[in-house]
Amino acid sequence: MGSPNFITFFLCHYFLFLHYSQAVLHPPFDNNTDQEALLSFKSSVIDPHGVLDSWHPNSSFCKWLGVLCNLKRCRVISLRLEHRSLAGPISPHLTNLSFLRRLELQGNNFSGRIPLEIHHLFRLRVLNLSSNSLHGTIPPSLSHCSMIRVVDVFGNELHGRIPSELGSLSALYDLNLGQNKFSGTIPSSFGNLSSLNKLNVVTNNLEGPIPHELGRLNRLWYLHLGDNKISGSFPAQLMNISSLNMFSLPKNQFSGELPSNLFIELSNLSIAFFGGNMFDGQIPESLSNASKLERFDLSVNQISGEIPSFWKLERIRELNLEMNYLTSNGKEGLNFITSLTNSTHLKMLSVATNLLTGQLPRSIGNLSNHCSKLLMAENQFSGSIPSEIGNLGGLISVSLPSNSFTGNIPSSLSNLKNLQVLSLESNILSGSIPETFGNLSELSLFLVNDNKLSGKIPLSLTNCERLLVFDLSQNGLSGNLPKEIFSFPNLLEFNVSVNNLTGSLPSEIDKLLMVQLFDVATNQLSGAIPDTIGNFLNLEYLIMSGNSFEGPIPSSLANLEVVTLVDISSNRLSATIPSLDGLQYLQYLNLSSNQLQGEVPKSGIFLNISAVFLSDNPELCGGIVELGLPKCSVGSTGKRKIGKLIAGVVVGGIGACLAIATAFLFWTRRKPVAKMDTDLSLLEGVHRAYSYYELKHATGDFAHENLIGKGSFGSVYKGVTRDGNSIAIKVIDLDHRGGMKGFVNECEVLRNIRHRNLVKILSACSSLDFKALVLEFMPNGNLETWLHGRGDGRSERWLPLKQRINIALDVAAAMEYLHDGFETPVVHCDLKPSNVLLDVDMTAHVADFGLARFLQDQGDSTSHSQSISSGLKGSIGYIPPEYGYGVGISTKGDVYSYGILLLEMLTQRSPTDQTFHEEANLSRWVEAAIPNSVIDILDERLKELCFHMNTMDHLINILNLGLKCTNEYPNERPEMKEVYTTIKRVQSSLFS
Repeated sequence: MGSPNFITFFLCHYFLFLHYSQAVLHPPFDNNTDQEALLSFKSSVIDPHGVLDSWHPNSSFCKWLGVLCNLKRCRVISLRLEHRSLAGPISPHLTNLSFLRRLELQGNNFSGRIPLEIHHLFRLRVLNLSSNSLHGTIPPSLSHCSMIRVVDVFGNELHGRIPSELGSLSALYDLNLGQNKFSGTIPSSFGNLSSLNKLNVVTNNLEGPIPHELGRLNRLWYLHLGDNKISGSFPAQLMNISSLNMFSLPKNQFSGELPSNLFIELSNLSIAFFGGNMFDGQIPESLSNASKLERFDLSVNQISGEIPSFWKLERIRELNLEMNYLTSNGKEGLNFITSLTNSTHLKMLSVATNLLTGQLPRSIGNLSNHCSKLLMAENQFSGSIPSEIGNLGGLISVSLPSNSFTGNIPSSLSNLKNLQVLSLESNILSGSIPETFGNLSELSLFLVNDNKLSGKIPLSLTNCERLLVFDLSQNGLSGNLPKEIFSFPNLLEFNVSVNNLTGSLPSEIDKLLMVQLFDVATNQLSGAIPDTIGNFLNLEYLIMSGNSFEGPIPSSLANLEVVTLVDISSNRLSATIPSLDGLQYLQYLNLSSNQLQGEVPKSGIFLNISAVFLSDNPELCGGIVELGLPKCSVGSTGKRKIGKLIAGVVVGGIGACLAIATAFLFWTRRKPVAKMDTDLSLLEGVHRAYSYYELKHATGDFAHENLIGKGSFGSVYKGVTRDGNSIAIKVIDLDHRGGMKGFVNECEVLRNIRHRNLVKILSACSSLDFKALVLEFMPNGNLETWLHGRGDGRSERWLPLKQRINIALDVAAAMEYLHDGFETPVVHCDLKPSNVLLDVDMTAHVADFGLARFLQDQGDSTSHSQSISSGLKGSIGYIPPEYGYGVGISTKGDVYSYGILLLEMLTQRSPTDQTFHEEANLSRWVEAAIPNSVIDILDERLKELCFHMNTMDHLINILNLGLKCTNEYPNERPEMKEVYTTIKRVQSSLFS
């Protein structure tokens, strides 16, 4: 007797042989439909890797890759092509596969709509289209597929309301609509999905309360509603679903108290995420009895009162209560720590940013050996740090900054062989740094700054070869800086400022090959500055002020190609100032209070009076007139005294203020990754400070689902603050060669400009390995998505002509302001639709100033500019042709980009469209159509409107304006003033 597998194999091939032998005489009727449907599907698919090469009409389609047929009829019952890099639309002919039961196309880049004919697949059981680029809506007719059990469209760009008709799918047990753009409310008809096990609508724009009908879903065990705008009090109706295992509501707008009996009614919960809302009141008493709970997150709310004991939380792995108003001055105190010793699986405990007081109990050393993260920053803990923490051998991160701990640093911490982050800064710790810390071979962040530590820097720390951040600043450390301490090959930040260190800097400092910040300010260091300092090729911040360095400024300083700030003020440096012309990114240079002599250079940064500080160097002369220094001439003692007085009054006062501000910035800005500082000194007029914790939780730890776009040098995330406000966070890509420069550049531009049509900056966060801008959130996205969408090149959202004209006028107003609105013109250098953001009223705001430049000479629109970004960059299709010939950037370059944008708005044709080439770009294509064939090049959705409104003449005027802006010769292009006036005139004529 043959094996079952052999019999199945034999039967399948027998039926196939029979079918194809008969096909010669009698062409099959049923199978042709399936083959034609599959070939039609293939014809519309973009297949970069030839996945569908086996789909050949002369071969059996039942043998094609991803195709499964039934044995008897040889009809297609399953099509599985997941993760194959396929793109293009899903052909509606695919719905002719009437026997199809499984359609699984997840993990590709399919675009366009879900076929409206999907209901023809009435035998369908599984529909998985997740992780593609589909847009449009879910066809309500999907409800006719009454046998369907799984609908998964996670990770697309579907929008509109969720069809209430889906509530009739009684066999459905898995519904995944997460990471789309659905709006409206959760349909109450979902209460009829009696078989539903899983419901996921995470990361959409859903609002309103949770319908009480969901309380009827007595088989539901997975419910994920996070990252929406769902509001109201805690959904009491869901307390009836005792089967719930995973219950997730984070990042919504829920308010009120959590039910005290929550974990009694929902006794099967293993995962409960309620963070990022506005819940108040106390932690539910029943949490103490949640014996099946494994992960609990109540962070970023307004919970107050004491933390209860957790003796019965034996399965808990992650407990996150950070960013609330929890206290410990009552009966319970800090007993919750002792109670967690019964939780043998605990991996993470965070109570950071609360109002906890008292001394940590020694029982903290009895927590689980699996515990890897102990996060208690920003509380009011006092007393000594228990040495028993050293018993927790699994710890990777110990974060206790911004408390009031006293006493010595426990040497027992050196037992933590896996420790990577040790953050103890901003406490009142004293004594010396334990010599045994050299045993922490995995340590990457060592932060003990802002304490009262004394003694010498232990040489044993050189064993910590993986250190990235070494911050011992603001203590009372003494002794020399031995050459061995500079042997960290991967160190990014070296900060020993504000101590009592003596001696000279060894020449071996250049072994810090990767260092980005080197700060030895405010010590008692002496001797010459080593020439080897010029080998810091990645250095961005050099701060050596407040010491007794003497001799000349090393000429090798000119080798620091990416340096942004240099402060070597308040030393005893002499001789002349070397040329620093090569330091194109340098934004701050403080040489004041030294003994420098001779002529000040008249190039590079020395042309910017607001960036250079030279006061209290009586022997300096020359330089630009604005510096107020005497001319360099023999016997000009009287003039030198006058020059010194002018320099002291004009420059010295400003320099002193900015030097103090800069010192404060760079001595306090360095915090651990877990507690980021907000760097507002880069900006003006910014009042709201956001901590790193707020940004982290607002974006779900910068989760991919919150990514809303990419700029020149970073990624932009959507975030929701704890008070319910939406913000946009632009996180700078520091691995990008121009990332740091783009960040500094954008701060420099945005602090100087204010206009209703420019994006508004709310805050800036800056640390060694994290830099971000906090911006206004624009709920309507960018112009790029409105014009082109994704995939098939058409946006499902309609931009009426009036809105297009209004947006064009908004952008013109912004560009006119940048070019003519204040003393120093700004050239944007990267104007394109994706950098035009639209607020709730569809008002346009120009964004992304990472490549912007200030023109040196206002009177010359084509003059070269001082750039902060690295080299000339922009976006293909929008860069003016003269830039490619080496002509300096100018405001006329922005005019060219605006002209391309204007033509694109009316034609809906991108300048990088594949139909264009060198001889037929967007401008020439439009020019060839004027005046007789304009109707042929307009966006399809404008054509009929033009006839009804008699707007053709006005549109021709706008197209001609776009052509004028994109003239090959810069001098032939109009100024933005003229552009704005022309658009305004058209707007008035059309819509007044």
